[in-house]
Amino acid sequence: MFSVRFVVLALFMTVMMPTLAWSQEDDASTWSVIRDHIFDGNCASCHQSGTGFARQSGLLLTEDHAYTDLLDVVPQNSTAAADGLLRVSSKSGPQGLAESFLWEKVNAPQQNHFYNDHPNYGALMPLGLPPLTNGELNYIGQWIWNGAPEAGVVADVSLLDDTSRYEPPEFQPLDAPDQGIQLHLGPFEVWPAQEFDREFYYFQPLETEEDLYVERYEVSYREGSHHFLLYNYPEGSRTPTPEVYRDVRTLDGQSLNSQSFGLFPFRVFMGSQTPYVSYSLPAGVGMRLPKNLGFDLNVHSVNRSAEPQSGEVYVNLHTVDVEDLDHVAEYRNFGNFDINLPPRQETTITREFGFGRRENVLQMWSHAHEHMTEFRVEHVGGERDGELIYWTNDWEHPPVLGFDEPLSFERGDRIRLVTTWYNHTDETITFGPLSTDEMQFLFYVQYPYSPVAGDVTEDLVLDVKDIDKLSLWIRRHSDSPQFDLNFDGAVDNLDRVKWVERLVGTYFGDSNLDGRYTSEDFVQVFIAGEYEDDIDGNSTWATGDWDGDGDFTSGDIVLSFTAGGYNAGRRGHFAVPEPVAIWLCLCGMLGIVGRGRRKPMHRS
Repeated sequence: MFSVRFVVLALFMTVMMPTLAWSQEDDASTWSVIRDHIFDGNCASCHQSGTGFARQSGLLLTEDHAYTDLLDVVPQNSTAAADGLLRVSSKSGPQGLAESFLWEKVNAPQQNHFYNDHPNYGALMPLGLPPLTNGELNYIGQWIWNGAPEAGVVADVSLLDDTSRYEPPEFQPLDAPDQGIQLHLGPFEVWPAQEFDREFYYFQPLETEEDLYVERYEVSYREGSHHFLLYNYPEGSRTPTPEVYRDVRTLDGQSLNSQSFGLFPFRVFMGSQTPYVSYSLPAGVGMRLPKNLGFDLNVHSVNRSAEPQSGEVYVNLHTVDVEDLDHVAEYRNFGNFDINLPPRQETTITREFGFGRRENVLQMWSHAHEHMTEFRVEHVGGERDGELIYWTNDWEHPPVLGFDEPLSFERGDRIRLVTTWYNHTDETITFGPLSTDEMQFLFYVQYPYSPVAGDVTEDLVLDVKDIDKLSLWIRRHSDSPQFDLNFDGAVDNLDRVKWVERLVGTYFGDSNLDGRYTSEDFVQVFIAGEYEDDIDGNSTWATGDWDGDGDFTSGDIVLSFTAGGYNAGRRGHFAVPEPVAIWLCLCGMLGIVGRGRRKPMHRS
């Protein structure tokens, strides 16, 4: 796991280590300084008992837990754990830094490496706050370099005198994805401070002949953009004039809504509020991009200088084959339009929202404008009432919070948005599109139903109840996306094939779902006694209905043998059954059935 990113730091440590002349023997230990003066002010408020952050990460950074929760503990982030990282490694030198997940999470100067090389590591920390100072980073780096001891002084406390912070580099164009789509907008002019914010829509035609699925997206835009949203126009939509800047308002603030919103697209595909974002959905999850006529790029830019600035946006949509997906995700939001902020005072507005179905949230972020001072999202009701899920005080670039394991909400669960603003003007502020107006939105990415692919009964287990329910809704000609397991827009037998062969990894005929199709399965279904019993719709997968029509007939037996799974072992083991054995077994079973169903003779 060594990388060139450690070379500069290694050289720095090599030079600095001889100068650490242990001048702090009587002072607090290096660890206690980190705990009390760095973590306490930046991290512990979120990573304390009872918060959503602590529950998701399993990490407490309060005085009584911090050290034991960090040292040589495997992180709950599954990707970091698979990469061999520990929260903090006790190994010294560059290996200790390379193996420490904490270093990855706080090392803001390496944000490009973090987001490009490790897109599933979550967000940089501290979430919603400025990055740690360069002095704090060097201090933590020296502590890890020296083995992360709990006692003793291994870093010069004077490093903390450096209060400068990492500043993002200049805007850089994105390289086009190997598989997917790249969009580019600009350069365009961003009006100066004495004018109103510039917000516009720009339609780029781009026809696609089939649905695409996006597993990762990147957005890079010049500093000054307040938000970027990408809308798509599905097949059959009316589209705007291409490659025209459709401004929301004029330089003097006059609304041009008829120009911009007359063809307002109804489908938000993705968005960002930070100058650079690279987000990868979990393995097996993709966002559906329907057959498409093109994209509307919605850019809202804020320029507080006295001179016009240049804006520019790159968007990369990295696609994946649908055969590799288990879930399809989409964007949703909760929003409050009833905002009234009296002049010269602080106002807090609380609104609650409910979930109408099970949703598995992968990512969330807030949206408000420049008067916002705090944005909180909390659980509502039960033992978790008031538990913090999300927090920020940055209206311009709110953090995007990702969950390594989806944050699941059941139908009827509720969340609370608690937003505080300070209106420093002499006018009442209400809801509106300008940065001087206000908004209260929570955007999130989710996929519905069970987090277990194919669990159509939503009991978190794959079993015969799922295949039976799927078969029932196929017979009823359902069009519910809950049962469209292969995401082709239809609920049919191809979804059963995916359930059996890919999601469960077995064969048609495996009536007991033990992963193999053998004579045991035949014994089970014939003992059930439903073979061609003239009772319509009484059979299940476990009693021989393998083709999904509700009955156990010769058609099920033919399907099971033509599928090639009989005595083939577990799928992927490639055992080859003898054809003669197959037909002998079939004939024998049918003979037993024939004798069992023979009508009795009547004597005269």
